[in-house]
Amino acid sequence: MQGTNPVNSLTFITNGGKARSRGIEFSTNIAPWTGMAIDANFTYTDATLVEALSTSVASGLLGNAGDRLPFTAKYAANVSARQSFPLSSDLEGSVGGIYTYVGDRLAAFNTNSPAATRPRILIPNYSTVNLDAGISSESGRSLTLYTRKIFNKRGISVAQNRNGVNVPTALFIQPRTIGFTLAGSF
Repeated sequence: MQGTNPVNSLTFITNGGKARSRGIEFSTNIAPWTGMAIDANFTYTDATLVEALSTSVASGLLGNAGDRLPFTAKYAANVSARQSFPLSSDLEGSVGGIYTYVGDRLAAFNTNSPAATRPRILIPNYSTVNLDAGISSESGRSLTLYTRKIFNKRGISVAQNRNGVNVPTALFIQPRTIGFTLAGSF
């Protein structure tokens, strides 16, 4: 965890005491017909502090037993599907897509600074959809066209305000991207 020295406001990384992370993960892969592959993954994570943070260890961070650990989504999932098909004796085509969901997360623990007046940031959930289509040859050459984040909705990967000690900041996921990849074996 990141701490802040109350004397000189320098930040540092330190162990934060006892925490627990437990959950379940489900993953599957099915191939219902020739050339089709469907993969799915679901995760539930319960990551919390087991005991309150010690101010001597955390240097001014507030964290009570039962508080969720920073940047840990309770739920995350993704599903992908890809269909491959022959185009000729040495060419293969494919189309596919991926849906990804990341649940809400809490930002870094707050500080106990007198300037700290804001609540701990709740980073909202987001989902993305990516699509692609490609052609590959037996010689190892391929061309893939893709659109990442086709709905172009904003998603926040990290946000924090150190509870009023710093200016609030947020890092957004990459916006919609349309492109291609060209690859070959040498």
